[in-house]
Amino acid sequence: MLYIHIPFCKSRCVYCSFFSSTYLELKKQYVSLLCREIETRKDYLDTNVLKSVYFGGGTPSLLDFDDLSRIYESINKCFILAPGAEVTIECNADDVDSDFVKTIRCFPFNRVSVGIQSFDDRELRFLNRRHDSRQAKDSVKMLQDNGFSNISVDLMYSLPNQTAESWNRTISEALSLDIQHISAYSLMYEKGTKLRSMLESGQITAVAEEDSLLFFKILRNELLDKGFEHYEISNFALPDFYAVHNSGYWNGEKYIGVGASAHSYNGVSRQWNVADIAAYCQAVDRGETYFEQEQLTVTDRYNEFMFLSLRTAKGIDLCRLERLFGGGMLKYCMVNADKFLKNNLLTIVDNRMYLTEEGIFVSDGIMSSLIKL
Repeated sequence: MLYIHIPFCKSRCVYCSFFSSTYLELKKQYVSLLCREIETRKDYLDTNVLKSVYFGGGTPSLLDFDDLSRIYESINKCFILAPGAEVTIECNADDVDSDFVKTIRCFPFNRVSVGIQSFDDRELRFLNRRHDSRQAKDSVKMLQDNGFSNISVDLMYSLPNQTAESWNRTISEALSLDIQHISAYSLMYEKGTKLRSMLESGQITAVAEEDSLLFFKILRNELLDKGFEHYEISNFALPDFYAVHNSGYWNGEKYIGVGASAHSYNGVSRQWNVADIAAYCQAVDRGETYFEQEQLTVTDRYNEFMFLSLRTAKGIDLCRLERLFGGGMLKYCMVNADKFLKNNLLTIVDNRMYLTEEGIFVSDGIMSSLIKL
């Protein structure tokens, strides 16, 4: 799997502290050095065949035809796309216009992930989104009219002053668009963000935990009723439309990430590139180290296996757990899982242990109890 990180945005932000009249020149430099990273790291994986390529982070839609051509030239020089490979590009609803669609149609993109968040204009204004609900719907229709039949949208719940009624409307609007995939996330108040500052100053109030749980239950019930499958904690898809790329992460597969702040995993270690774009460009250009690396211990790998597996509907393959980590770790897992099995929060079928419907709603606590400190 290959992840192309494009941390640009349309306005000044932590990633684009250098955003200025020299933006286009810097973007070209970034793309050039990103291509160099692809070519110098072509042997990072133990195969040159890619089953997925994902253009994400920031605003990949700011890449023009020449940028994408250069990136694909490097990809094709170093890798082979497997037959039927999933090739995704992220975009925001306001990015989708005739020029954008015309550009991406020239490349092997076959999946588009659209950041919509809400179909409520008041909520969109609170989130400082550039699009409104009409533009959100139009963006999906434009993609469909131009031949894209694998479209995912991102939604967000637990917004301050959000109601069950407005959340229901957002879900209904999303379903009316005949899309194949929905990712939904609870609003997070990350340190250092404007939202966190507003929360701490009392300008906004976080949604109560029981209300957040209600929003999640509404989402799950509505999507399951319409034929979607809840294949990962935050992700729902129609049959045969699971995200191949993201499923690779959850299944513990190896991947290479290129670009500023991109992460990579080769089965025994993780590495992450420097986040600052200018520092990344300078280091790659000079042939200096531009990443940090962590060798994973057996405990690290066990914990990741448990956490990632339990997020999915397939759950934990107990035979694989024993094969990878030994009988002692399997016993450790089962001892800690016992109370959740007895309380019907976990279940075991065909040697796979996974969350029950009740367990999904308290998954964080269950996962925390199963990892090894």
